[in-house]
Amino acid sequence: MNKRRKESFMAAAILLILFLVFFGCKNDPDPASTTPIPEGINGFPETLTMGVPFDLRKNITINLPAAPDKTFNDIIWANNAEGTINSTQIVIEDDQFIPVTFFRNTVTVYAIVKDGEGAGFDYTKEFQTSIVFPLNPFIGKWSGSDGKTWTFNKNGTYGIDSTANYGSFAVWSGKPGRKFLVTVSGDPDTITVESVVTSKLYTPYCFEQTGDTIKITPIKFDYSASNKQDPNPFDINGETITLTRQSGAPAALDLSGNDSASIMIGAWPAAFYNVIYDPNNESTNAMPNQTITYYSDGRVAYSYEGTWLKRGAVFLTVGNDGRRWDPPALASWDTKKSTSGALVGKDVVLINEYRPDGPGTPYSRGTNTSLYWRMVKN
Repeated sequence: MNKRRKESFMAAAILLILFLVFFGCKNDPDPASTTPIPEGINGFPETLTMGVPFDLRKNITINLPAAPDKTFNDIIWANNAEGTINSTQIVIEDDQFIPVTFFRNTVTVYAIVKDGEGAGFDYTKEFQTSIVFPLNPFIGKWSGSDGKTWTFNKNGTYGIDSTANYGSFAVWSGKPGRKFLVTVSGDPDTITVESVVTSKLYTPYCFEQTGDTIKITPIKFDYSASNKQDPNPFDINGETITLTRQSGAPAALDLSGNDSASIMIGAWPAAFYNVIYDPNNESTNAMPNQTITYYSDGRVAYSYEGTWLKRGAVFLTVGNDGRRWDPPALASWDTKKSTSGALVGKDVVLINEYRPDGPGTPYSRGTNTSLYWRMVKN
């Protein structure tokens, strides 16, 4: 009897061990069942969001049967078939593809693998991707470490404590380290570009976001630049304010609900000039031959990209680093009716970059020389 019990016990123990071995290992990957790496170079997404880096090394796969020794390290990333990057709009750093701006059309990204100096094996894969404008991360109500309650509205205005329309704001969510919040405050019926400067009603901030917390730090830009494609540096110009979300969520702006800004929404024949507009001078009343488009979600697209705000007679644009609207271009806004030339009888919108101390000084990029924007609604 005891012997049978012992044998039964041993049999049960063996079954238990086999059970644990079988089921304990059933989730281990079976090398034979691992999904094969698809042939070619793959893994680049069809859509990216401006300002959000994409990890190439983590997501891209490479399998070239004609060159099995080639790895990710052999891939040349480019924006042309020649294998170079000649654009400030495409940035690759430390295996990160950084969408520094948005595009109205798809972007072609090239992945190129060559054998030696190009002799023999040569493989190129083209990826078409859309880089979209991000949702505005500030929309909602926030408690600030400055003891104030900040509320950012979809119509491009923001409130502080009980003052609902304290100011207007624009956000440029560029690459890490180049994310900016710019604000203009004051009564939109009375402020001027001069008054927002002298009364310190214009403030640029850099910002960093971690979940439901955003840190905004006042900054001061260096407006000088040796060429037209250098990012302009900035210095800290005040205490950091930590904003902690109370309510709301990231959302697109809708400036059609902003009485001051809505007039700008749409496509305009436009050009930038180096002479001040004269409604009575035929030479300054030619029809502009380019187009600038202002979108209700805060985008603006010309030969370069940015985001904008209009508060009364004050206009501000901030955009991609190393381009016209980096640093932010603070300007006056006005309209005049043309009395001569091709624009006779038309209302001409005038946006003049603010240069109180002459060319090359604040408050726009020093390499900008055509400071007078002129546009006419179709």
